[in-house]
Amino acid sequence: MRTVVFVVVIAFTSLARAGAPSSTPQLVEKGRNTFGINCAACHGTKGAGDGAAAAALNPKPRDLAHEA
Repeated sequence: MRTVVFVVVIAFTSLARAGAPSSTPQLVEKGRNTFGINCAACHGTKGAGDGAAAAALNPKPRDLAHEA
């Protein structure tokens, strides 16, 4: 049973790595724009959870800038 679980974990890890796009300046900019549109109102422009809409939310938005 352990062997099967191990093989499945390795397979999913390999698939996840294979499907991840390489970082390019265009991809980083697209991510930055997407964050600005969908996330910054609550999480703030730096991701610290201090966006303009954060005061009205319970629970408060996560501080994404300091998460590991």
